[in-house]
Amino acid sequence: MSNLPHSLVLDLGTSTTKCGWSHCSEPSSVFPTLVGRGRHKGAMRTLGLRDSYVGAQAQNLRGILALNAPIRQGTVASWDDLETLWEHVWAMETREGQLSPSSEEYRVLVSVPPLCPPEEWRRMGEMLLEGSGVGGIYLANKSALAMYGGGRTTGVCVDTGEDMTYVVPCWEGSPIPDATLIMHLGGKHVTDRLLTLLAKGKYSFPDDTFLLWRGRRGNSKRQQRGFCVASRRDVVREAKEAFCRVSERPYVPGGEAMEEQVLRLPDGNIVVVGEEALAAPELLFRPETIKKKSSGLAELVRESVQRCDEKLRARLLSNITLTGGNSLLPGLDRRLAKELSGLLPSGTTGVRVQAQRGRENFTWDGGAHLCGLSSFQRLWLTKQDYQETGATLEVTGSKVFEEKENN
Repeated sequence: MSNLPHSLVLDLGTSTTKCGWSHCSEPSSVFPTLVGRGRHKGAMRTLGLRDSYVGAQAQNLRGILALNAPIRQGTVASWDDLETLWEHVWAMETREGQLSPSSEEYRVLVSVPPLCPPEEWRRMGEMLLEGSGVGGIYLANKSALAMYGGGRTTGVCVDTGEDMTYVVPCWEGSPIPDATLIMHLGGKHVTDRLLTLLAKGKYSFPDDTFLLWRGRRGNSKRQQRGFCVASRRDVVREAKEAFCRVSERPYVPGGEAMEEQVLRLPDGNIVVVGEEALAAPELLFRPETIKKKSSGLAELVRESVQRCDEKLRARLLSNITLTGGNSLLPGLDRRLAKELSGLLPSGTTGVRVQAQRGRENFTWDGGAHLCGLSSFQRLWLTKQDYQETGATLEVTGSKVFEEKENN
């Protein structure tokens, strides 16, 4: 690693952003993918505040900021906000790592959602390479990185995040675009469903309450003591993460005894969760429960595999890898394996769904692993390449490197 350029791995998610240097064993920073801008700029200046804040700082100032998510449903919703987030990441990582932000020896690997429009790849590359400090970039498919992070190059990556779920077959490290399928459901929808189910007396605070207590801000190594601000949705999301699980068979109200569990908040408020813990995640397999016209997760995986060459299917079905924050729901792997086996032709065996530890970080882990390979170093798109070819250079994955080799 000492002879390789400094490489920053940036996993941009709808809910959270993970970043850190590739020689580290885990991301050095994980923060909400949020940018907050002052509603009244004059008042912000009077109070001695900046015009914009990122991540947990933005959340804690939500009363005076307009919060925006730069990335929604796999696409960039605001390039201005994304640039602000990137500037925050770069300043934070160079400062904390005591590295010179003016050096162009640094490389940045960025994860990009499957089926991302080519124009977004190009614009992302322009934004990074035209800024200071970056000497090269590599834009990589999130699902391919997640497979690497899980120790595999062949299989089906089921990446279920905040607002999207991607089913991406990969063969020897390459995604199969024609078999890539997307379900517009994820952790956000499970939280919303739980919130709806609990709305009738299952939590003790009014709908418009913002809760305030002293605690840790953020969930990275750089956590700081301070005041935490949370809305009712934030609290219900915490209840989801603590209590929700996927039933091994299709959920039926009253069909499975569930002891009520209580989440007690530091300010004395409570949230009580019973059968709702099973009912909320059911939408991943039965989208019709929230009147969503979509195939369930097991049907989506079956269709994706059926779109692949027949000789590849057995190996793909035996290597189904779960990744993403929403994949942490207990029981998701067992339910998916059971339902998928029931949808396949009789006699089909060998369906195996992997729910490995640390899968919420697989995309970042895969990027860090790639950056540490000496054979990977020729694949960077350098700033010099960009300056010589300009914005006409294609920066979508391997195409750019084919061009480089042909030149």
